[in-house]
Amino acid sequence: MPAETLAIIDGHYYAYKFFFGMPPLTGPGGRPTGVTYAFANLFKDLRANGDITHLACVFDHDEDSFRHEIFPAYKAQRDPMPDNLRTQMADLVTICTASGIPLICVERFEADDVLVTLAKQGEAAGMDVRMLTKDKDVDQVLSGRIRTWDPGKGLLRGPAELLAEKGITPAQVVDYLCMIGDSSDNVPGITGVGPKNATKLLAEYGTLEQVLANSDKLKGKQRENVEAFKAVADLTRRLITLSEVPDLPQLAQLRLDPAYTCDEAVYAGFGFSKAKFFPVPAKAASASGAYRILAAADLPGLVADLRAAGRFAIDTETTGLDPLSAQLVGISFAWGAADGHGAVYLPLRGLDHALVPWAEALA
Repeated sequence: MPAETLAIIDGHYYAYKFFFGMPPLTGPGGRPTGVTYAFANLFKDLRANGDITHLACVFDHDEDSFRHEIFPAYKAQRDPMPDNLRTQMADLVTICTASGIPLICVERFEADDVLVTLAKQGEAAGMDVRMLTKDKDVDQVLSGRIRTWDPGKGLLRGPAELLAEKGITPAQVVDYLCMIGDSSDNVPGITGVGPKNATKLLAEYGTLEQVLANSDKLKGKQRENVEAFKAVADLTRRLITLSEVPDLPQLAQLRLDPAYTCDEAVYAGFGFSKAKFFPVPAKAASASGAYRILAAADLPGLVADLRAAGRFAIDTETTGLDPLSAQLVGISFAWGAADGHGAVYLPLRGLDHALVPWAEALA
């Protein structure tokens, strides 16, 4: 029997990825919904993945973490979250709940701490674990069962890939990150030591502890910088090392229920397409009059049907109500009797993998 698979989404990573990586969308009343819509699509795709048996989405807590307590300057230089993203954070809680996806954030800890704690628990239970993030800090727990995963590209990344990329093992990740520091988090490292030099020093001395112990063997400015780093080495290690988070939900609580039905009213409240997220099976469509979703191969037949009908109704699905800024998402057509063949939807924009290319639709 294949191992069960636990997928863990780094919610803050994906929130920023979606915010900066896709066109802004608005829902009823001009409400920003782009990030929420992207999460709904991600949840839909992950639920449809036959390998995933357990799923959770983790977020940073609103309050500062224990790292701020030991180092007040931690992340102090970061820009505040963009307003249009911040307004959607509460909606992400709503869409997680409506989609049956456990959302976890823990006071005084960061999402990465929660993510790796769950990952290690999954590994201990014999699960394969997929961490949906590109945060370099999680590399410290990579193993034969724990890997990062990019579902869009289908890429799994474990210890072998880490070694090929950076020349280090998971056991060396904390030392490596301590040496190079993290300017985005305001974490001090060894001045003048970047990824290449850090890898070289670890290859020669094995650990950061040995690098510091043998600083007298280094030369010139590098020796001075390594010796100066000794004063903050312990602080940097405490900031870099991901901590175990207590009292998390049991793995059994993260099991996906195949029979779960997402809350249609919540999705409708965001203005999300019923046809996209709650499609009617093909057999039911002919009996109920629900519409079909077209693919590129259906376009010639659609043109023929519309010509034969003589007259038909058309409606557009857009990213908003402003005609000057809204972008076309899809087009609905209806004609004749509502028998399931006289009502169709042509998807043109979104996060689906079954969109009709715009050039083909125009042709």
